[in-house]
Amino acid sequence: EPAEGFRAIAKLLKPEGFARVMVYEKISRERTQDIQKLGRLLGFTNQTRQNISDLKDLILNLPKGHPMKVSFMTNPEGLNPAGFVDAFLHAQEISFDLATLKKTVTDAHLKISHWDFSQTHLDFLATAPREIGNTIEDKIQFCEAFSQWAGPFTFWLTKSEYPQSKPHLFMTNPLAKNLK
Repeated sequence: EPAEGFRAIAKLLKPEGFARVMVYEKISRERTQDIQKLGRLLGFTNQTRQNISDLKDLILNLPKGHPMKVSFMTNPEGLNPAGFVDAFLHAQEISFDLATLKKTVTDAHLKISHWDFSQTHLDFLATAPREIGNTIEDKIQFCEAFSQWAGPFTFWLTKSEYPQSKPHLFMTNPLAKNLK
């Protein structure tokens, strides 16, 4: 239950503390969730190597251009067995649109202090028309309206507004450049 998870974070977070969180975005996970549904319909689980192999073979034998095949081929998690199980044989997965995420976070008495997107996502958001607004959230909503959001939501949670006098750039992975 996501609401319980966010409430647990709120209980553990110190007043000036923050937590970096990633959740799946609903639109970007649609095809992956279609593959998950297919696996469940066929009785595949993440418990046997044969199920993993059979589902992978089924997807790879779909016609060229089939949406599930394209999703599989463009998902780097499918390249190794552990990633395949994580992406396509999830026992339970919950994804969010922006409005649901904001409500769930707010109901847990938390705030999204900053978004933490790769430069690729920031470049994509920069293509949104200026008329829709200047905030990242305005741009995400625009992309969601046309089913165009292409990745997870990664963000920083706090209990209160993050002081504006502190820096806004966080390096979360020294090997990954250009994270904002």
